[in-house]
Amino acid sequence: MFRTLPAWQSSSRTVTAVLRSPHKFKFGVSGCNRECAEAQGKDVGLIATTNGWNLYLGGNGGANPAHGRLFVKDASSEDIIRYIDRYLMYYIRTADKLQRTARWLEDLDEEHGDGLAHLQSVLIEDSLGVCEDLERDMQRHVDSYEDEWAATLRDERRLRRFRAFINEPNGSDEGSHLYVLEREQIRPATPEEIAAAEAGESDTVLLTGAKIPVGKPSDLNPVPAA
Repeated sequence: MFRTLPAWQSSSRTVTAVLRSPHKFKFGVSGCNRECAEAQGKDVGLIATTNGWNLYLGGNGGANPAHGRLFVKDASSEDIIRYIDRYLMYYIRTADKLQRTARWLEDLDEEHGDGLAHLQSVLIEDSLGVCEDLERDMQRHVDSYEDEWAATLRDERRLRRFRAFINEPNGSDEGSHLYVLEREQIRPATPEEIAAAEAGESDTVLLTGAKIPVGKPSDLNPVPAA
C-alpha cells in the first residue's frame, strides 16, 4: 500500500511508504462533495468539507462491492493522519490473510454487533489502550522505509541481477535486436540489413527498436532525402 496523500504535502508527517498488509489497499481523495475520486468505494476514502475532512473506511469495488462507512466528520488533517495510521496498523494486526478491509469490517460486525462503532471506540476513544502502540508501529515503519529501486541503482551488486536479455548477459536492448518482415513473419535483421537501412540505402523496414534521428541536422545525423 502506497501511503501518499498529496493534500497533506505541507505536513512533516506526510510520507510515501510501503506496508506489508494482509491485502492491497486503495485510497481515494476527493476535494469536494462531488466525489469524483469515488472515495466512498475505497478501503480508505477522504472527502474534503468546508471544516476539514470526512473519513470513510471499508469501501470496496469489484465483484463484491461495499460502500465505505463514515468514520469521522470534519476532522483536521492532523487527526485524519493519526486515525489512518491507527486504522492501518489495527487492520494489519487483526485481519486474516488476503482479507480486504470490507470483509474484515463485516467480520467485526459479526463479532461486535457494529464493526464501525468498534473501530471508533478502539481508534478514537482508545478503549483497548493500544493507540499509542499502533502509532509507534507506524512511525517505526516510516522511519525505516527505504526506496528499494533507488537503493538498487546505488548498489552495483544488485544491478548485476538485472540485464536486458537472460540468454545474452552482455547484450544491450538499445537497437541491438531489430527485425524485418519475411513471408509475413519477423526474423532478426542481419548486420548488413541494419547498416543499409540506417544509411538509407535500402527499403527494408526495421521493426522493434529501430533508431529515429533526433536533433539538429549534422554530418552524423543528415536530413533524409525526399
